[in-house]
Amino acid sequence: MPTRELPLDRPVDLRGTLIGIISGDPSRRWDRGVLRVAGRVDGEPFQVSLRTVPGAVVGEAWGPGADEVLARLPDWVGEDDDPSGFEPVEARLADLHRRHPGLRIGRQGRPWDHVVPAILGQKVTTTETCLLYTSDAADEHRDVGGGGGGGGG
Repeated sequence: MPTRELPLDRPVDLRGTLIGIISGDPSRRWDRGVLRVAGRVDGEPFQVSLRTVPGAVVGEAWGPGADEVLARLPDWVGEDDDPSGFEPVEARLADLHRRHPGLRIGRQGRPWDHVVPAILGQKVTTTETCLLYTSDAADEHRDVGGGGGGGGG
């Protein structure tokens, strides 16, 4: 199982930064400080487990896409962002920025993971959408062969 420890140059709120990829998708789960995500990268299935340790983010990955998803870890947690030029003028935004110093804007490079749920959410009920995702997530989990999140195989 490939593992990567990404040293951080400033604090990161892992959950706050990645909450957008968790919401409503059963193939992504936040549990006791660990984010687990199943998906595909460059057409290859993966499962990754992310957590913070002092001064770093640690990722463990499984499946054919494991190495590639770990290579993209800096993008996921916004490590290459440069916050030095961000000086909010509006008081509420300045207050939020002060109170949440670890919040970053990351990117996954997987826009369909966000576009498809938005479209489906407008076309079908939430229950139908969750059932569809549960089925798809189970298929991806089987493709990867389990690991790190209960079950497998």
